Amino acid sequence: MHTDSKRTSLVESAGKFTEHLATSRKSEKYGLEAEWKPFVRWKNCKACTTTWRKGFDRKRGGMDRAPKFPMPSILPVYAPLLPSHPGCNRLLDQVKLTLDRWLSGESIDQVGGGFARLFGGCPLVCPAFRENAVRDNGQLLTLYSEAYSLTKDPLYKEVVYQTIDFIEREMTNPEGGFYSALDADSEGEEGKFYVWTKAELDEVLGPDSEWFCEYYHVKEEGNWEHGQNILSGANRRKNLPSSLTW
Repeated sequence: MHTDSKRTSLVESAGKFTEHLATSRKSEKYGLEAEWKPFVRWKNCKACTTTWRKGFDRKRGGMDRAPKFPMPSILPVYAPLLPSHPGCNRLLDQVKLTLDRWLSGESIDQVGGGFARLFGGCPLVCPAFRENAVRDNGQLLTLYSEAYSLTKDPLYKEVVYQTIDFIEREMTNPEGGFYSALDADSEGEEGKFYVWTKAELDEVLGPDSEWFCEYYHVKEEGNWEHGQNILSGANRRKNLPSSLTW
């Protein structure tokens, strides 16, 4: 088939696919219009987010379920583009709470960067805490970038660059492609290179160990299993609200 014919065929297929999405049962469920509109409309935004809001975890961020996976694509970051509607500010509050909880927990490697696939719903994450997926990190990179563009929060900007460095260093192969994931196991032990004993940190950091351990909530007896510690990022964002009350 000629190149121009292929292009025409692809354009036609894309148009039909878009039309199908616009008139699907999900669109009908959320009250969306079949006609394509270039801008988000408040009534469409409200219809979609009303369902989402029922499932929000207003204390720990994300959705109110366990186990918690990041699922950054469902967080309605676009909502603040309509600031005249109070519901959008509430949605932005939920997004910010979620992003801050992720950073203040143990779901991100505080030393090397990179997000784990599983986000804890408790003080510490669950045992599969160091399986990194490039898909999740790529989507979270986009999410934090969009959040920074809306809020100008310097912590979000810091995380964006930290995540880029992690993907380039750990998940990019020599040919320029990406590894899909990093195994959570190292030398037969899960998360071996992401946990520390207090003695190991004292040896490596010397006189800086005292403030480092205080900042990252490292304990002599450990905050994880077998006397080991996961570095906590709770101090990266202080004075977080205990929960959202709206």
